[in-house]
Amino acid sequence: MFGTTIKNEKINIDKIDTLISKNVSIEGQVSSTGTVRFDCKVIGDINAEGIIVGETGKIKGDIKCNEIIISGAVEGKIICKNTLHIKETGSQIGDVEVNKIIIDEEAKFIGNCQMKNAETQKTIVPINTQKQDVEIS
Repeated sequence: MFGTTIKNEKINIDKIDTLISKNVSIEGQVSSTGTVRFDCKVIGDINAEGIIVGETGKIKGDIKCNEIIISGAVEGKIICKNTLHIKETGSQIGDVEVNKIIIDEEAKFIGNCQMKNAETQKTIVPINTQKQDVEIS
C-alpha cells in the first residue's frame, strides 16, 4: 500500500494444503486446519487456518481464519486473527474484524472494519471519539 512492497505475508503460498479449482462449485460449510486456495465458487461459511481466494474465486458466506489473501471476490463477514490482505484484483463486501489489514491500490472494500489486538482479541478503542466544545477567550 502507498508504494511499499509486502514481502512477509504469513501465508506460505508455496505450501497450500488444498487447492479447489475454478471448475468446482461448493455449497455448504468448509473447514480445514491448513491453508486452502479457492479458485472456485463457494456458497457457505469457511473456517480455515489460512485462506487464499484466487482471481477466479467467488465466496458468499462468512469466513473465520488466521490469515487471508483475497484476489477474487468475497461477500460476507470476515473474522481474521492476523492479517487480511485484499489484492488489487480483489473485492470484499461485508464487515471485517482483523488485527491487520492491507488493501492494495485498485482493490475494493465495502463494509466496516473493526481492528482487534491479536493477543487479546479485544477491540482497539480510540483515545477520544467524542466531540467537545472548546471556548476561545
